[in-house]
Amino acid sequence: MDYYAEQAKKKLEQRKHECDVLIEAWADIERYKTKDGKDFKNLAQNFTKGAIRNNRYNASEKEISVCKRDDNGHYFDDTINITKTVFDKEEAKEYEKQGRLINRGQYLHPCIELTPDEIEAEISKRIEYYKHIANELEDVLSNFDEIANKIVALREEAYGLMDGVAHYELRSILREERL
Repeated sequence: MDYYAEQAKKKLEQRKHECDVLIEAWADIERYKTKDGKDFKNLAQNFTKGAIRNNRYNASEKEISVCKRDDNGHYFDDTINITKTVFDKEEAKEYEKQGRLINRGQYLHPCIELTPDEIEAEISKRIEYYKHIANELEDVLSNFDEIANKIVALREEAYGLMDGVAHYELRSILREERL
């Protein structure tokens, strides 16, 4: 296996490791309720091991984020936006009746803050998303030597078909794309 194939394999392994750490981080979040089974009024009290804060670019939007350190001391973090922009006027009226609509001024569409149940569903979706990516990467990594050998053989064959300027241009493109 050549240098570029080894680097590609390293990056795929790092991405799979990142997915595994983030799956753990999102799975660690616990949801709490009051003694009578209702949600707390303060959204941050409903969830632990995840930070709920205002979006740094727009104070009317909120997000929940996790940060986890792996065994090597590297930090990985991820964020889910927990406000939803409402574009439909009828839908906005419905949310306004429920008292959930947040008006953000004249130039921005209104938004709503997700309920704890909706946030929990979004966290579950994020966990499934990372599991899907990790499974795909695992499949690629299990056959990587075979795939890398084919790519290297095709690259060498392409080099052999060209000479002169075209050869160097193709080589430059393949190196930039890390093929």
